[in-house]
Amino acid sequence: MSGARDSSPAIGLLMLDLFFPDAQSLKGKRSCTLPLMAQLRRDWNVSVAETGDRDAWQRATIAVAAVNTSSGEAHRTLDEIARSIERNHRLQLLDYSIEII
Repeated sequence: MSGARDSSPAIGLLMLDLFFPDAQSLKGKRSCTLPLMAQLRRDWNVSVAETGDRDAWQRATIAVAAVNTSSGEAHRTLDEIARSIERNHRLQLLDYSIEII
């Protein structure tokens, strides 16, 4: 392999702390988290997993990983995902963080 690169690929990690006010059981929470994670995978071509608060009825920690052509692009993509989550009326985004690797 030879040739110059304009930029190095980057991996970004978005951690979402979510609250589901209408969930009355784990089944109710899953009815919100599973479609949300599937939509993120489909719309943004990212990897998604529930990584925390798995036994809490109304809370979830979701990790979203993205590979992009540059660290700036990775950060923009993950920031756009967080903004789209904020507009979701079935949940509340309590906090989020973005880390670029």
